[in-house]
Amino acid sequence: MQYTLVVAKDVAIPVQDFVTQWNADPACYAMAYASIDDSIKSVYSPDVRTALPTLDVQPVEIDQATFHALIKRTLQTSPLYPPTEIVELAKPNGTRVLVVKSTATGISGYPLMP
Repeated sequence: MQYTLVVAKDVAIPVQDFVTQWNADPACYAMAYASIDDSIKSVYSPDVRTALPTLDVQPVEIDQATFHALIKRTLQTSPLYPPTEIVELAKPNGTRVLVVKSTATGISGYPLMP
């Protein structure tokens, strides 16, 4: 099963850094292989389009809590990294998207309205 990651800009790291760090970590790599899908683009601003990372999960049952914790750990670049949450979306065509965002902001990186 393949998951596409959409990460809010306030918690994002460069896509290549995510893929490199994920595949270098034995715990992460045992669960899924990370790659870059150039066919799927994310728009952070009108003039910036970037490819998205994908995770190809091994053909075994995975513990979602552990999977999400590994994603958060890979994204965390400093002790001041904001708390995040992951929302899983299933598209009608069967693909899965994991939206990673700060618990204090929306997907765009702007604060949520009270």
